[in-house]
Amino acid sequence: ERPVGRDGRVVPEVIGITEVRCESAADLKKFYDDCMENRSTSSTKLNDRSSRSHAIFTIMLERTIVEVLNEVGDDLRAKVGAAWRPEASIPEL
Repeated sequence: ERPVGRDGRVVPEVIGITEVRCESAADLKKFYDDCMENRSTSSTKLNDRSSRSHAIFTIMLERTIVEVLNEVGDDLRAKVGAAWRPEASIPEL
């Protein structure tokens, strides 16, 4: 039985999903390039380069609370400059 969305329509089924964890921009670029190489195209009567495959490319970013707090601290240090007192900063977790 196929899943149904909130509006009552059947949700398309995606077969052959590949999920890859990328640790760098270079990893992401390589994965994207590999995905694009696996796509196929074929001509139709109206379009000589019509795509015969579809790609769904989803990027999910994850950040830890420590990364967010460190970024906030860096921004605050840049704004207040010499007035920054490290002893008043958020302690390391």
